[in-house]
Amino acid sequence: MAAERMSPPGRVRRATWADLPVICQLGAVLQAQHHQAAPELFTAVTDPMRDAEFWQLRLQRQEAGEGAFWLWQVDGQVVALLVARLLDERSMPHLQPMLACQIQSVAVLLPWQGQGIGHALLQQVDDWAREQGAQEMRLDVFQFNQHAIGLYQRCGYQSRLQHMSKRLA
Repeated sequence: MAAERMSPPGRVRRATWADLPVICQLGAVLQAQHHQAAPELFTAVTDPMRDAEFWQLRLQRQEAGEGAFWLWQVDGQVVALLVARLLDERSMPHLQPMLACQIQSVAVLLPWQGQGIGHALLQQVDDWAREQGAQEMRLDVFQFNQHAIGLYQRCGYQSRLQHMSKRLA
C-alpha cells in the first residue's frame, strides 16, 4: 500500500505583473544554483532584475493563453514558481499531431524543498494542460540537477531524448 502524500503548506495561485520583482528573485535563486553547477553555461547573478524581460515574456504568454505561470505561497511569501508553455505540433508532418505542454522553469526555495510543493505544482500544470487539450507533458532538466530528476521520475516522467553538447573553445 502506497503512502498517502500529505498536502504541502500554502497554496498555489497564478502569477500577475505585480509579482515581477519576486519572480525575478526566485529566478535569481534558480540561476545561482545553475551557475554553481555549470558556470561554463550559466552566468552569475549580479542583479535579480536583470532577467525581468525574460520573465515578462512568460507572463505575456500567460495573457495570450499560450502558457501559464504559477506561484506557490506560504503565509504570504512566494516560495516557488512553475512556468509552462503550450507547443502546437499538430501541423508538423514528421510528428504525430498533438498539443504538448512544456514545463520551462521550476523553482522551489531550498528551505521549502521536500514538502510536496514541487509535486503539487506539477499536478497543477498537468490539470491545466489537460484542460487545454494537451496530450503530453515535456520538460528538460540538466543532469547535475539530480534532486529535480528524482521528483520528475516520481511524477511519471521518463527520459526520451538525450541532449548532447561539446565545447568548441
